[in-house]
Amino acid sequence: MWKNLNSFEQLYGVVRSAADLIRNGELGIGRPHYALTLLHGVLQSIMLDYKQIVAIEMGVQNGGGLIDLCKSAHYLSHQSGVGIQVYGFDNGVGLPKPNGYEDHPELWQEGDFKGSDFDQLPSTLPAFAHLIIGDVKQTVPRFKDRILGERIAMVALDRAGPSF
Repeated sequence: MWKNLNSFEQLYGVVRSAADLIRNGELGIGRPHYALTLLHGVLQSIMLDYKQIVAIEMGVQNGGGLIDLCKSAHYLSHQSGVGIQVYGFDNGVGLPKPNGYEDHPELWQEGDFKGSDFDQLPSTLPAFAHLIIGDVKQTVPRFKDRILGERIAMVALDRAGPSF
């Protein structure tokens, strides 16, 4: 396990090797940008001696990204000894109505990226992953109470959508 390495140099070397494998697609642990971001969070967690971290995807749609994030979390948790809880948030109805030019109404319309199979997706997720459906204005405050004291290591957030 990475936590048992004797020096930062050893740890950094192992993490650097893992990053190279992720970038080259040799590990098969999901989207490289998710895996590399979470890897950075795991490295920081080891250096700060955190035992548990949280990874979040905002905007789950059909679940592909959330499943990829779970693959990364499983691998990195196993290698590092850092527990990783994964949370996916979605409103269940797709993008909200554009509020202005910043939302690129020429590209994105209300309802785009509406997810499907939210009834089935939870049964495909590992025990450390959680799907939270609802408007972020209601779900995020309840979520903050749920994970009070935990460290959020990464958030994957699409720019499209409401600010909160």
